[in-house]
Amino acid sequence: MALKILIQGNEKPDIVADYVNAIKLVGAEPTHRVYSELDLDFDGLILSGGVDVHPRYYGQEINGSIGIDEKRDKTEYDLFNAYFKAGKPIFGICRGCQFINVMLGGTLIQHIDCHERHAGGKFHKTLALKDGFIGKLYGEEFITNSYHHQALCKIGEGLKAVQWSENGSIIEAIEHQSLPIFAVQWHPERMVEGSPYYAEAIKNGIIDAKKLFEYFIHVCEKYKSLKGK
Repeated sequence: MALKILIQGNEKPDIVADYVNAIKLVGAEPTHRVYSELDLDFDGLILSGGVDVHPRYYGQEINGSIGIDEKRDKTEYDLFNAYFKAGKPIFGICRGCQFINVMLGGTLIQHIDCHERHAGGKFHKTLALKDGFIGKLYGEEFITNSYHHQALCKIGEGLKAVQWSENGSIIEAIEHQSLPIFAVQWHPERMVEGSPYYAEAIKNGIIDAKKLFEYFIHVCEKYKSLKGK
């Protein structure tokens, strides 16, 4: 039986389609919800990209954050806590990466100085730790895309940075040191076959992100197997 994955957040159909495609591509069953009820009947949770997290969640006033959706913040606050307490796998993408960091006590840069180099799908080189989850998948140097104006600042409790922009100024991936939680600042769902952005990504020397979604499914399978014993 295929694993069931909850894709939480984002209401734009064309964006949601990329997440759904990526999960189907690796043989799992995706369910997308914009404002999900508290539902633990899934094998893993994806916190997707989207608008900024309200700075109150990391003890700051609004100072550069835009497009805040407080209903989504509250929905994901409850979902994250439930999946975190259950020890279930959580995969964060862009906003999802930022949200995971905030939920574990970290902070964000509300508007990065180098915003122009990281917005609108630009491609750029990144550096990764060899022994981090992303380095094991793709090596220590590879190209990703970029669609963000915020970034991680202080890293949350239990998390470890494992990927950075080429000059080291932007954290591009994090992983929890003991729980099945990891996240990337970039958008892997736009870097798999079936996405309209895939051909352009490959042309620009970017990685095929299917392996990353396969890794998430492997983590979910491992969790389910352990809990089934």
